[in-house]
Amino acid sequence: MGAHQGIMAQLEVGPAAEGDVPRLAEVLARALAQDPFNRHLVPDDERRARRLPDGFAEQLRRVFLPRGTVLTTRDRAGAALWLGPGAQRQTFGEQLRLLPGMARLVGLRHMGAVMLTLAELDRRVPREPHWHLSLLGVSPERQRSGIGSALLRPILERCDREVTPAYLETANPANLGLYERHGFAVRERLDLRDGLRVWTMLRIPRR
Repeated sequence: MGAHQGIMAQLEVGPAAEGDVPRLAEVLARALAQDPFNRHLVPDDERRARRLPDGFAEQLRRVFLPRGTVLTTRDRAGAALWLGPGAQRQTFGEQLRLLPGMARLVGLRHMGAVMLTLAELDRRVPREPHWHLSLLGVSPERQRSGIGSALLRPILERCDREVTPAYLETANPANLGLYERHGFAVRERLDLRDGLRVWTMLRIPRR
């Protein structure tokens, strides 16, 4: 296999499985450890590094694998976690089952503030059917190699075929350019509690 073919093979994207959870949780934790949103959720660096892998593993197992779409590369160097139209709304029981994991991640003392932040973001989510990009992360040593774009492409192409918008939130201004290149536009800039700034972005399907 030539060098070009090898690179293209690394960018092949497909659905993740239950067996991928430990690896992908670790990748997401390393990729997003310094993300402003996660720093807001878990300000202590040591606690964040220790707790994020378990937090992402729980989200993968309880939310995204059973009711969403998890895409990864052949070598599991990154992941995109999506919720499709109709899948964003969790039942009260589902929300309750996630609370212990959230408490372990952020600590009981911060739970109230975190829940208020999440509720504020939830109020901004479009009510019309859409695909919601909840998380996108690539191993730090593999960033800026096209993996993020490769992970976005399958669902965005589906959005175009099915004439469905896509939506996301990001607290990292460095991410805006990537998403804009894929057709997203800033919808709102939110200045939330404790200095957290979040951009919501919407992508109108391309015809």
